[in-house]
Order: sequence, then structure tokens, then C-alpha cells
Amino acid sequence: ALKLIIIKALEQDTEKNVEWFYENGKLIYCETNWLDKKTKKITFSEKCYLSNGQLISWIYQSKSIDSSSDDFKKMSADLEVYGSKINDDAFK
Repeated sequence: ALKLIIIKALEQDTEKNVEWFYENGKLIYCETNWLDKKTKKITFSEKCYLSNGQLISWIYQSKSIDSSSDDFKKMSADLEVYGSKINDDAFK
């Protein structure tokens, strides 16, 4: 079953939106968008695609991050931990 968790954080000038998509309990996609509250324009954007719990593509500010980079490897490890926590907290 496909599940979606949406997290919205409102700050003084910014609206932060994160969508976490899970299939059969595993994170498969997440997208982060920060919006300027006045202009409604996106000021930050990030997309992560996963397969079997592993990051396979990371788009940061419209640029693909090299999968052999240390940043990519760290993001993969972070998503594995944080993605599980978000899922566990939302569906206790």
C-alpha cells in the first residue's frame, strides 16, 4: 500500500513543505520545498528517489548529485534512519 506523510512548518517568512512517500513501509520518494510566504516562490527544492531503502537519485536545487559523492552517501544514510523514524511516528 502507498502511504503519504506531509509535514508543513510555518516560519516568519518561509513555509516549509515535505512529502514522504512509502510503499509497503519503505521510503520510495521524498520532496522538500520551501516557499517565500509573500511571493509564494520556491526558494529551496530537493527531491530524493529510493529503491529498497537506498537512495538512487538526489536532485538538489535542480541539480543531480553524483551518487559516488560523500554528500550523496551521507544523505542516503540519513534518509534510511530519518525516513524510518517519520514512518514509525506517523503510523504507531
